Amino acid sequence: MIAKIVLDKASHTYDKIYSYSIPDSMCVVAGMRVIVPFGNNKDRIGLVIEVCNTSKGDYKWKLKEIKALADKSPILNDEMLYLLKWLKEFTFCTYFDALKVLIPTGLGKRTDVSYKINNDIGENISKLNERELAIYNLCKKKKTNFFASTFEEKFADSSILLDGLTEKGYLISEPIVIRKIADKTLTMIRLLPDWDSAFLTPRQREVAETLATIGECSVKELMYYTGATKCVLNNIVEQKAGTFFTKEEYRTPVFKKNDTETEELILSDEQQQVADNLYKLYKQHTGETALIYGVTGSGKTQVFISLCKKVIAEQKQAIILVPEIALTPQTIQKFYNYFGNTIAVLHSGLSLSQRLDEWKRIDRNLVSVVVGTRSAVFAPCKNLGLIVIDEEHEHTYKSDNSPRFNAKDIARIRAKYNKCLAIFASATPSIESFYKAKSNEYHLETLTNRFGNASLPDVNIIDLQCEPNRGQCISDTLCEEILYNIEHNEQSIILVNRRGHSTQITCGSCHEPILCENCSVSMKYHTANNRLVCHYCGNSIPVPKVCPKCSSEYIRFSGSGTQKVEEELQIRFPNAKILRMDTDTNMQRDSYEKNLNDFREKKYQIMVGTQMIAKGLNFPDVTLVGVVGVDSMLYSQDFRSFEKVFSLITQVIGRSGRSTKKGRAYIETYSPDNPILLSASAQDYDNFYRDEIAMRKLNLYPPFCKMVAIGITDPNEITAVNQAKTILDSIKTLLKTKYTTIPMRLLGLSQSNIFKLSGKYRYKILLKMRLDKLSRDMLWEILFEAKKKAPSTTNIFIDTSYDGSI
Repeated sequence: MIAKIVLDKASHTYDKIYSYSIPDSMCVVAGMRVIVPFGNNKDRIGLVIEVCNTSKGDYKWKLKEIKALADKSPILNDEMLYLLKWLKEFTFCTYFDALKVLIPTGLGKRTDVSYKINNDIGENISKLNERELAIYNLCKKKKTNFFASTFEEKFADSSILLDGLTEKGYLISEPIVIRKIADKTLTMIRLLPDWDSAFLTPRQREVAETLATIGECSVKELMYYTGATKCVLNNIVEQKAGTFFTKEEYRTPVFKKNDTETEELILSDEQQQVADNLYKLYKQHTGETALIYGVTGSGKTQVFISLCKKVIAEQKQAIILVPEIALTPQTIQKFYNYFGNTIAVLHSGLSLSQRLDEWKRIDRNLVSVVVGTRSAVFAPCKNLGLIVIDEEHEHTYKSDNSPRFNAKDIARIRAKYNKCLAIFASATPSIESFYKAKSNEYHLETLTNRFGNASLPDVNIIDLQCEPNRGQCISDTLCEEILYNIEHNEQSIILVNRRGHSTQITCGSCHEPILCENCSVSMKYHTANNRLVCHYCGNSIPVPKVCPKCSSEYIRFSGSGTQKVEEELQIRFPNAKILRMDTDTNMQRDSYEKNLNDFREKKYQIMVGTQMIAKGLNFPDVTLVGVVGVDSMLYSQDFRSFEKVFSLITQVIGRSGRSTKKGRAYIETYSPDNPILLSASAQDYDNFYRDEIAMRKLNLYPPFCKMVAIGITDPNEITAVNQAKTILDSIKTLLKTKYTTIPMRLLGLSQSNIFKLSGKYRYKILLKMRLDKLSRDMLWEILFEAKKKAPSTTNIFIDTSYDGSI
């Protein structure tokens, strides 16, 4: 039997499938990790992606054998192996880069070598040198086996010494694997079938009889309820009346059912029609994708819950994705109220052990609904019936690290594989998704009305040029509306585009901004620690007393972040309770959930925050939304900038007036006639889409092509630009010779949006193309050749879903 294996820690140049022979005594199946020799017989972890009946005699060369199993059972099923290969092929990553998104971090393993003294060789140690003798004596003192990593700090050349001792026969070595996070186990006790009370003391008999009625119990609980000591339980086991055993315990997040929100699910006629149509689509079992286009507050979540109930009744599972951690507590609570402990949660806010145990619960079919952020799309559901991507327009569904996948693509692939239904939903669908719906590639369902008696808010645009106090963060008009809400016991949300206090720190003499030494971006002033902070690499410095360029003392602070807006609101409304929501105030685990619950319980009257508060949240008493500092977003270089601004404003406006109280929204701007702002204020997506799709078609942007970016980074600027030019020349040559039939627009070489990031200089080459098999072959050839020629300091990657972030 032959195993096809891919290796951990493999660069692109040798990230290939290798053949190894399977020892007769070993049971190996696809999806398992194994330990194999590679190169100079160094042990590596490999993943078996296929097992063949081919004989090793059919090979012209001698195959190496698998040394040991790293898993008792497969960690990837057939579907996950299919996704592994898809990620490799379409996102241009390595196999193990793909694997890291398919399994939780806690399931990752590393190799080590276990050593023990060879007692058969005797005490003849005269042939050992001084350093070998030192290691040998240390090993001899240990009663148990020891690992190679144990000696790395004490002996710089420990691996050479250990190998030498093994070759001479003084030590016996064995490859082992160590998992990053161990399972949590509970010590349990139960009675043996033929237990006899005759040999037990009265106290032991009393505890044993209690245990007989329970069946089995944790040692800790039995001691608590009976008052028995551990000695009593040990004696029961010693008398062969009982036995200890271990049981795995899941470290799951704790949720409380909110009975006030658990009510009979009643859909409006419009919602019921959409739910019925989608259920019919699901019952076709053809792996379709649908788009729900509904205004903010139209009750899309109720439709999801209704569909989940029907799918679960057929013994199927559902995955519900939200774009940010901030939205998971609210979504989890809604689904938990209906589905209880059959809910699992997957997002980065959980501890590594919690994520591992949630993954295991899903893998063992103990879960009906999975709720999470982007990575939850890979949840190992074995009976998948429904995948929902809420707020599908959000860029957070796209990964900016290898593998550079989009959760929407994975959802469609899994829907096809499992013949289930994928649903995308948004009040402001992405241009690409809405185009596919209009082209009948997606099934389109529309919700035109808000749920219940709620109505869309009245929206007003504030022309800042007409405001009397233009130097303030917040206009007098918006402050008057906030005051009205405070007096009427209603809540307000203020969206600010930037966190921190001041968004620009410049010299009043030479007008140069103070830039981060690691990145080509300006530092932001934070009042909490009185320091300048880079929002990209985290570097912080004390506020300089003089300009670093010209030594002038005139340092000027300008621009308004969340801290400055909060500060000004507190001055204007000294008795108001203000909650600031940004990454600075939500660093601790569960802080999102706590802060949002406090706001929902009206412990705060005003919430000031960044984009994390703009979508998906539902607060019945919020009747006012203010948008501050939106102008800086309107004129970015990204071809999606208009789409992002429209979605952001429309979504945050939708947080207002979601119950019976009428909502209002105010947008502050110096460009009151901007068509994007006018369409967003009118909640007119259809008009915005018509203008935007015409522009995309005219200039050949997605959905009319694929935007592919080749990224090049290096700590040395000259090296980075030279490597980028080499790749550009290679593309031009291949297009003229080998790949002449590929239609492509080569936009050329340019600096990335942030030229220097974390000490590395960044360039990009943009391509407009059709991403088929031939064009992927060309990109792979470009990547392989570039990786071979580039120095080890240079990172080269391909992003097939470029969204302007590079």
